[in-house]
Amino acid sequence: MKAWVLHNINDLRYESVDKPQLSDQEVLVAVKAAGICGSDIPRIYQTGAHRHPLILGHEFSGVVEKIGAGVEPFWEGKRVGIFPLIPCGSCLPCSRQQYEMCRSYSYLGSRRDGGFAQYAVVPKENLISLPDGVTYEEAAMLEPMAVAVHAMRRIMYHNLSAAEAVRRDGRSRPQEAAASCLQKCTGQCAGDSCLRRRAEQCTGDGCLWRQAEQCTGDSCLWRRAG
Repeated sequence: MKAWVLHNINDLRYESVDKPQLSDQEVLVAVKAAGICGSDIPRIYQTGAHRHPLILGHEFSGVVEKIGAGVEPFWEGKRVGIFPLIPCGSCLPCSRQQYEMCRSYSYLGSRRDGGFAQYAVVPKENLISLPDGVTYEEAAMLEPMAVAVHAMRRIMYHNLSAAEAVRRDGRSRPQEAAASCLQKCTGQCAGDSCLRRRAEQCTGDGCLWRQAEQCTGDSCLWRRAG
């Protein structure tokens, strides 16, 4: 298969590599869309990765082409988004479902091969089944969208305006721009483009916002993120 492989700092190559092999609890995803994160830029040009060579890309989506022996047949052929953090499952934070605090985590596109390739191996727990109305390009943005949703939830929890939250943080102009966007999506906008307003009007079963509000299971990524 073809992949973008980081061999060292400032040494990114588009080349042929072997298609990855599956373990029992993993699936092979045919990548359909991938995003370039802000963290990918210094990883390529300044700091390098945790190991080399490495296939970058942690914001991606695709179709499950093959499943491991321990994966439910349900997943075969499914359109999926990807949760890139791979917790160890055995440390104290993991026992509390605080996976972002895992002491021995792995990460697609950072600590193990990711989605800047034709195919990527993904643990079955990291798959998010996509409704028909969600495009691959939109699904590739699930991880950065989750970051923004978490920020909005924290702002509303502390009863702050987005601008006030950024001022307290002391960040510069890009964050001020983000605060302006967040303000519009925390109840202060009425325009048709407002995500919060669109979410409140969303009634279709395929709506990710609606599914998030109705999600109650312990395995729900939306609930765990909140």
